[in-house]
Amino acid sequence: AEFAVIHRFLDEGRIEIIGAEHLRAVAGKRPLIGMCLHTGNWEVFAPAFQKLGIKLNSIIQFPASPAEASLVDRARRVFGVNPILPDLAGTRQAIRVLRENGVVSMFPDEAREGRIMAPLFGRPPHLEGNLAIAARMGRMTGAIFGLGHCRRVAPCRFELHVGEMFDLPERPHPDILADVAYLNERIEPIIRRELPRWYF
Repeated sequence: AEFAVIHRFLDEGRIEIIGAEHLRAVAGKRPLIGMCLHTGNWEVFAPAFQKLGIKLNSIIQFPASPAEASLVDRARRVFGVNPILPDLAGTRQAIRVLRENGVVSMFPDEAREGRIMAPLFGRPPHLEGNLAIAARMGRMTGAIFGLGHCRRVAPCRFELHVGEMFDLPERPHPDILADVAYLNERIEPIIRRELPRWYF
């Protein structure tokens, strides 16, 4: 229901963006990987980025239903979102965008076939999910990372929180598993705090 009228939210004052200055400070100056979490109503990222004047290229898994996929695609394109499919061609496209100092967003918290891929919740880091993809793209492009999450503060009213930007730590040798653990340490505390409002 909210998806159908989300184009009205900003004009009606239903979205408060907290930390927008962090995005403005780096957008267009460095490649940026935006990690968005499935809390509150995560679809509010699209109108928020449009309001900030930042082109959003988003790695998106479309719904299986063609009708639902069409609805989702149309709604996001209204806000200027460029959808990137989560396949090899999409990864190459995302890397091109980053190398041009663009913004690529993705959802690091995910479930596949009933298994929670991230956060790790005490399990060892692995190379199968979006955290590993984000880490690899970050190392390939020198991208800085941003982390955002949405809080539902009242019926159909939201706070969109954007944290300070951060880099992957310098390491003497490549270690994607260590990078996955590092990124997990960033997302897991937020999801634990927001657990009743987390999609998964």
